[in-house]
Amino acid sequence: MTKKKLKAFVIESGKTLNSRQQFVERLSSRAEEVHNADQCDVILAFCPIVSRVGTDIEAAMNLFEACCPTPKPIILVVLHHTFNREYVVPDCKKYVGGDCVSCIVNGLFHEDEGLLKCCEVNTQAIEHTMLKLKELKKDKKKNNKETDDSEDEDSKQKKKEEKKKENGDREHKTQKREINEGEEEKRRSAKKSKGEDINDEGKTMACEESKETERIERGGNKKFSQMKHDKKSHDGAAQQALSRILKKKLKIFVIESGKTLNSRQQFVERLSSRAEEVHIADQCDVILAFCPIVSRVGTDIEAAMKLFEACSPTPKPIILVVLHHTFSREYVVPDCSRYAKDHVSCIVNGLFHEGEGLLNCEVNTQAIEHTLVKLKELKKDKKKKNKETDDNEDEDGKQKKKEKKLKERDDIPPSKRDEQKDESGSLSPKKNKVGPEVKLFYFQ
Repeated sequence: MTKKKLKAFVIESGKTLNSRQQFVERLSSRAEEVHNADQCDVILAFCPIVSRVGTDIEAAMNLFEACCPTPKPIILVVLHHTFNREYVVPDCKKYVGGDCVSCIVNGLFHEDEGLLKCCEVNTQAIEHTMLKLKELKKDKKKNNKETDDSEDEDSKQKKKEEKKKENGDREHKTQKREINEGEEEKRRSAKKSKGEDINDEGKTMACEESKETERIERGGNKKFSQMKHDKKSHDGAAQQALSRILKKKLKIFVIESGKTLNSRQQFVERLSSRAEEVHIADQCDVILAFCPIVSRVGTDIEAAMKLFEACSPTPKPIILVVLHHTFSREYVVPDCSRYAKDHVSCIVNGLFHEGEGLLNCEVNTQAIEHTLVKLKELKKDKKKKNKETDDNEDEDGKQKKKEKKLKERDDIPPSKRDEQKDESGSLSPKKNKVGPEVKLFYFQ
């Protein structure tokens, strides 16, 4: 029997130059890779250092948390680009906050070799990760066992309560039956003393009681069904009205590659007339991606785009908002369009600062207007596609009906077809010919 492995979701915040595959292969005895964050037991996060250790780890952690809303244990692999096998790695624990990171390991890699071989740092990283996976597997088994035990106790308690209730109901029915039998005995003895016919009287009373009970139940059921129908119709009307209102707006999934200092909320609020935010990437029509610049424009945008693509496997149009940290309202923004990929619908620039959030300036006003125009275009494209889909479905339906009619006509034998024509009004010589021709002769 094969041992059950932990399911690991792999994510990276930049180019790892094939090191990610080599690292995951070395863990294959204890973990298997899955491509959906909700299905995993642990997240294996790779963070290559491109500028400063603290800045890169902080930006990567924000992206990992945005990609995986459900809290899962994270094993963070910090990759340092070097060809020196004796490179002294820094202590990265001080840059990570919160309880979600289970452990941090360091690795050394180079573009020519990937993960450096015969390197003590990488060997220790693999061993440490394997031990952590073993601990996490034990914790998972323990949690599952506790859950099963608690479920068993709950089910036992429920069974006891149900049994107790059944016994109580049985006793109550027995007492009621005894009381009824006693009353019936008294009634019979009274009727005997008066000389009345007990059997006829009992039948008449039982008949009247059953009629009265039936009448009450019919009236109650009718009233209840009417109330239920009214409630259903009211709920249905309210649901339809709500769906009509929500259909008017595009659904956007918001994601950010770093700290935006409340600028993201301000930007989304200014788009509320044309879009509404959803929290699942598969349900959205467009992705609104915020990329704050912390080092170089090209490097940060490239790393952010990889993370955005990892968070939404289904291709969706992306509106990229590049945020520049400054307090100058006249800051000249660079041209970021050269860093965009095919599925990026548009790129806008924004200015923000920790003291104010989005600055009240011309650059941000143009960014909002440009985004609103783009949302309007995307909404038109969506309507057009939906209409074309409906037209194609209608044409397919008509074509299928025609084919069905022709097939039915071909299945009918020729003799039956002639009979159908005669019934429709056309005269057939076979049907109108009644018998042989008769000649009459008259004699004077």
